[in-house]
Amino acid sequence: MERGFLEQLGCFSDVDRDPRGRVITIAYYALVQKGAVKGGDDARNAQWFPIDDVPQLAFDHEKILRMALKHLKEQIHFQPIGFELLPDVFTMSQLQALYEAILEVHFDRRNFANKMLKLGILKETGDRPKDAARTVPVHYRFNPDKYKEMKSKGFRLEF
Repeated sequence: MERGFLEQLGCFSDVDRDPRGRVITIAYYALVQKGAVKGGDDARNAQWFPIDDVPQLAFDHEKILRMALKHLKEQIHFQPIGFELLPDVFTMSQLQALYEAILEVHFDRRNFANKMLKLGILKETGDRPKDAARTVPVHYRFNPDKYKEMKSKGFRLEF
């Protein structure tokens, strides 16, 4: 499966959006795995923030961020974008935490796991010993072929 997700968000062109002069922005959003942040110029202090703890942003950047989040929440039902942020092999709790963070909801652990397993879009990796304690998590991989098959039949991921 090709990794990565990039989507055009929109054009922002309000005349007074930047007090320094007329600025037109074509905004995109991308899903990337969290890593080191290195900004330049006026972004030299760039860093990651929890979505519910983003500091005050300049100009209309808060509006752009909120629009990107809205689009992400919509797209997660139509594309397997949540899996782009996980390692190739992941646990159910990692998957659940990701979907909870994107959708800003809390799922019951058992219901979430049952739903995901019933869809058939996860494959166990077999890394967990059969006699392992229940506290040792099962590891999974995303099954893109099964997902494509389901999408061709009109599948939409609902929570």
